Amino acid sequence: MASSKSFQHPSRLLAMASICAFKSDKLLEHSVGRIGCSLGDRAYVVPVSYAYDGSHVYGYTADSLKLHAMRENPLVCFEVDEIDSACDWRSVVASGEFEELAADEAIVALELLSTRLRVVSAAAADTQCAAHTSVTRRGRYGVAYRIRLTEKVGRF
Repeated sequence: MASSKSFQHPSRLLAMASICAFKSDKLLEHSVGRIGCSLGDRAYVVPVSYAYDGSHVYGYTADSLKLHAMRENPLVCFEVDEIDSACDWRSVVASGEFEELAADEAIVALELLSTRLRVVSAAAADTQCAAHTSVTRRGRYGVAYRIRLTEKVGRF
């Protein structure tokens, strides 16, 4: 029989993870994460480039299944991880609400995203990516959006 001392109630684990806000914010400073959303009875997870301002994740997407899913059900999750090995990794899963942006808010979101991707690309000496961000790719119709984060939990 397992010792009761080794078991921690899930609410205690969530509280412990929430205490580590600064660590979760460090993880959210990456440039690629994953959005989890649902459309009808199907779950959908997709990688995205993003910018983070401390309370919102900003992105840009073409007219896609992801966009239709987030419009239908704006309650989404956002995941970011750092993996050093199969036994050494950290992750943050944040819950939030999708919001489509227009006019000045969309312009601000695109500027944040473009700046973030150029900084990351320059740091990696990836001049190809720095000159060709996801904001300008393919010349297709797109939508700027933000996800207002309401909760962050994870393994640090």
